[in-house]
This record gives sequence, structure tokens and C-alpha cells, in this order.
Amino acid sequence: MYNREEGKGRCDLIIQAHDEKKTSFIIEFKYFKEDKKDFEKALDKLSNEAIQQIKDRRYDYDLKGKVIYIGLAHHGKDVMMKWEEKVYI
Repeated sequence: MYNREEGKGRCDLIIQAHDEKKTSFIIEFKYFKEDKKDFEKALDKLSNEAIQQIKDRRYDYDLKGKVIYIGLAHHGKDVMMKWEEKVYI
């Protein structure tokens, strides 16, 4: 587990498997600061934006095997998490 700067910036967390047959994870956190009644839609949007940021900034640079992108948005104790799986050969 480490935080490297590759692609176009630095992600929040990478857990890289030493063996390409195992799964690596890229996690991007987002925090919703405003206090709105309809924050669930905002958390949904932020979790999608987190995954898109992983793709756009190429945080998966040089990873091999299966990689799970995780976008995690939170507001207080409320959390929305989305994930996508990619396989690199």
C-alpha cells in the first residue's frame, strides 16, 4: 500500500497486489460539505465523479491484472460507494 504520483496527479489510496493474479484497488474519497436535505443525490454524483477522476487522471497507470476503482463519498455518517472493475493484461 502506498501513495504514488503517476498519470496526472495523485489518488487518495492505492492498494496494489504483489501478484498480478490478485486484485488491486484504487480508492478516491469525496466529502460533501454542504448541509442539504437531498444530500443522497449529491453523494451519488460525487461517488460517480470520484470514479471518473480515477479514469481521467490515469491513477491506474502501470497496474496489471484486475483493478477495482472505488469512489467513496460521505457526509457525516452517510456514505455512498460505487465501484468498477477493470482487467489489464
